[in-house]
Amino acid sequence: MSSQLQFRVSYSEVEDRLFLNGTFTDRKELKIILTRRLTLGFLGLAEKFSDYVTPVQDPVSKSQVVEFERDAATQSADRTKPYQGGEPHQDLGEDPILCNRISISPAGEDKITLHIGLVTGKQVSFPLARKTFYAIWDMIAEIVRDRTGWTDASKLSTARTTPNPSTVLH
Repeated sequence: MSSQLQFRVSYSEVEDRLFLNGTFTDRKELKIILTRRLTLGFLGLAEKFSDYVTPVQDPVSKSQVVEFERDAATQSADRTKPYQGGEPHQDLGEDPILCNRISISPAGEDKITLHIGLVTGKQVSFPLARKTFYAIWDMIAEIVRDRTGWTDASKLSTARTTPNPSTVLH
């Protein structure tokens, strides 16, 4: 089994929810469920946060820099290998847990920390390279745009289209 960082995003039509699985370098796997409201809120938050951490003052230039960085992250992401789950996270267990809060904070020049609040009252936080965050953001936006019917596709114009779309990121 791989010991690299991996993410998978999937959509359940029956439950009308997204599932985000992440396996970290310690082989621990996080399985969370995202509702429609939380997912759409996350997409807006991700866009605002990206603008905030981009060190360009001009709004037009800032938007272009964010778009360039997202395109570069999406193009360099390895979506070819199958997702390999890990061991259940020691604090969360084996079953997916419903997420009720997501926040993002800067963690250095090219890193962010993703904070995920769960309905169990626990919070999981983990650092990510900004390009990994952009790739996850793109995977979520792609599924929302292409599979859920949750919003008008024009509202997700910042979502990139990959040459070989996949819901797995390595």
